[in-house]
Order: sequence, then structure tokens, then C-alpha cells
Amino acid sequence: MKKSFIVYIGLIFSSYITFGQDSIPRYFELTDTTFKVGDIHVFDSCYLNMGLTDVKDTILIKATESIYKFMTTNTSVKIEIGAHVDYRGSLEYNDTLTDRRSKGIKDYLVAKGISESRIATFGYGERKPRYITKKMHRLHRFLTTGNYLTEGFITKLDSDIDRQAACRLDRRIEIKILKK
Repeated sequence: MKKSFIVYIGLIFSSYITFGQDSIPRYFELTDTTFKVGDIHVFDSCYLNMGLTDVKDTILIKATESIYKFMTTNTSVKIEIGAHVDYRGSLEYNDTLTDRRSKGIKDYLVAKGISESRIATFGYGERKPRYITKKMHRLHRFLTTGNYLTEGFITKLDSDIDRQAACRLDRRIEIKILKK
């Protein structure tokens, strides 16, 4: 089975480099002038609460404003806004939640003047667990580099505090470059 990862909301870009069965993230700063189609932007400092969909929440407003600034600086870029959650909740609930999150961000950006044609949305639900990078391991020593934040991985963590933190890290919003 091919492993895939998706990163999480912050000021970092990641792109897929495929080696056999694994997708390995490569990171870029949001302020970089070089990025490619397929690169993924992730916010490292945004932890979404379960059930949160309102863009007016402080957590999402910062992320959305960063996306807005990026879109106004790079006026020809088209993006996908992808929302992700951890494994908790039914598939139907998680799909609905992530769909509402991504569309809420799009609606906010469109209301601020970004053309609707430049933004696609997708609610990934729990289907793309976050890949654990070396950076994540350095910040969260209980995580193992090279794994994914799957239900199986998270439920085997030693403490409830670690399990809660892993779930929090897996809930995220990403933007993916569709066109430069």
C-alpha cells in the first residue's frame, strides 16, 4: 500500500518526493519566492479544536490571513485548501467537518476579494494522516520520525497526554499549489 502524508498548518511549504512506496516531505518557508505545483503549505502553530469550523475563531483567522497575504502577493497562483482531522469521529462526520472547514476558509478569502476560480477545496477527513518529520520529533520526543499519525500509531502511545497531542497535531489545514 502506498503511504501518503499531509502536513499541517503553519508557515512551511512541503512537497512530495516519491521514493518507491513512500512520500517524503520537503519544506520551504512561505516567504520563499520559489515553489512548485504540488507544494503544500502547512501552519506549524495552528492546533484545531475538535469540531471547529468557524473561520472567525482566532486560530483559523491567523491561518486564513496568511493564505490571503500569500494569494495577494502571488496573483496567478491557484490553490487547494485541504482540511484534515484525526481518526476520532465517524468517517461521515469527519468528511462533513473538513469539508465545512475548507469551504469556510474559501468563503472568507472570496469575501476579501480573492477570485473564487483560484481556490479549490477538499475535506480529507482522516484519510491522510500527518507524516512525522525530524522537526516534529525534535519538538515532540514521543513521536517517531518516519511514521504517520494513524489511529494505530496514536493509540499505542504511552500516555493520554501524548495521544491527545498527537491527535491535535493531525488536525490541520493545508494549501496545495495547483498552478503558479
